[in-house]
Amino acid sequence: MNSKQNMTIFKLIIFSVVSILMIDAINSDRSTLLYSNKNICINNFNEIMYINQYTSLETISQNKTKVRETLDRIISLRDKKEKYLHLIPKCMYGSRVMRIRNGMTFDTVLRDTPDELRPPSLILFDGFLSCPNAEKKIQFIETAERKLPSIERLMIFKYDIDLYNIKPFYNLTPEMDLAKRFNITHCPTLVFVSNECNGWIKWCTQTINNISYLGCKDFIDHCSSKNLKYYYPNVESDDSNDLVDSWVKWVYSNIYKYKTPAISPVLKTYKEQGRILAFRQSWTELNEFLNYYIPLAIKSYTLEGIKLMDMPKNIYEYVFNYYKSNQNNREYEVWFGQTNQSFHEKAMTFVNIRNTINQDLMDEYIKPILEEWAGVKLVQTSLYGIREYHPGSWLNFHIDKFNTHIISVTFCLAKLNPDTFEILEDGQYEDWPIEFVTKDGRIARVNQKPGQMILYESSKVMHGRISKNPNNIHAGFFLHYQPLNYDEELEKLRRIVDTNIREKYLSKESQEPLNPRLSQKPYLEHMTIE
Repeated sequence: MNSKQNMTIFKLIIFSVVSILMIDAINSDRSTLLYSNKNICINNFNEIMYINQYTSLETISQNKTKVRETLDRIISLRDKKEKYLHLIPKCMYGSRVMRIRNGMTFDTVLRDTPDELRPPSLILFDGFLSCPNAEKKIQFIETAERKLPSIERLMIFKYDIDLYNIKPFYNLTPEMDLAKRFNITHCPTLVFVSNECNGWIKWCTQTINNISYLGCKDFIDHCSSKNLKYYYPNVESDDSNDLVDSWVKWVYSNIYKYKTPAISPVLKTYKEQGRILAFRQSWTELNEFLNYYIPLAIKSYTLEGIKLMDMPKNIYEYVFNYYKSNQNNREYEVWFGQTNQSFHEKAMTFVNIRNTINQDLMDEYIKPILEEWAGVKLVQTSLYGIREYHPGSWLNFHIDKFNTHIISVTFCLAKLNPDTFEILEDGQYEDWPIEFVTKDGRIARVNQKPGQMILYESSKVMHGRISKNPNNIHAGFFLHYQPLNYDEELEKLRRIVDTNIREKYLSKESQEPLNPRLSQKPYLEHMTIE
């Protein structure tokens, strides 16, 4: 090895060490910002997330140009962040008005409310920089709580057009830009959304290197211009009472144009239906908070975050044979109303393996695969399944339980005929893809066949099945692990969750319709209502 090669290696080592020290400083500074003021949601800049992906000297040195560029950008971004830090809205959930960060969240809420039960929506588009006093000027929060109908008659949202542009760890796609989708050009703007908008946006997909990615301009919206009505509050008006009365009158005039939503025969009254809708809204808000912040902060263990591979043959045969012989033990899965599943419309069934499958055998064959992939010693925390997703099922984007589900596997065991429960062969069913947000922020779509398993960092990599299961029962189960000595990392994540502020839910009383109309389907039939 000559002196020139020695110097090159030496420079590479120095750059790598300096990069790690800078990254540690950046992460430390970020942590201070995240934890020091519990009234502020800190900007989650994509560049910081990018650096946090790398787990070794090798990967940092391989990407040294990108890291150097990223460090330069962080300096300017941090200056911008400090300038606006005191203006950034608080992280809050649980109130009458749901704060949404992007169109994907709005679509999720509409999709999670059945067509027959869905009320129309009202959205305030404002901006903490573009029109910082608009919300207070029109008294939006107080009016929503005291003068507007309860949630089973009107869902109410607040969308900050400036906060949208503060990127999360995932790439923002045209489907997520709700202000652009709704042609918002004025701040503030109130938009009344017809209940015909159902949340089922048709994502645009593009194929790159044989991988399908979601997110491009040629998507198909579920809302058309005929479903939207606009109102532009005159925030320059000196008469605040007249201003409020004017837009409230406009809201009611639009509500009266639509027939009242049906009532689920399971819930029986508007009051109970409103209570459940409010409960589910708070679930969605909390889920969105976790999706936004935990993946940014939690430690990264692999470069790619996911890996598709075949199950060990003996494990597949062992669990598959158990499943075939125990299908008569099928029951409905216990469900408390969470909104990351479509249980309210398509209940999931369950063949329990928790106390019958040999967990030591699973450890013997699966844990070494995960430990080699993640580069860390692991402890099993959960074996869960076998869960059966029926036709029409979907899963919203989510992360798993960050206290126990860190390195995980999702197994596809079988595809079944929904009428006969017979096992289907390849070619007898349509694929039901699973989507992952990759480490570079793109949404990748993966098809998983029976006998295949996907390794994934389950609290780092946001995942879901955001299209409806087409024509079969998807039977799968899950195995979860956490690293040894995980307590310090867990405490850091819990401090982040503590920044979330739960508000008191205030609303007008529900008013029962004079001629109540029951829905044709018994929505939320298998929910365990507390």
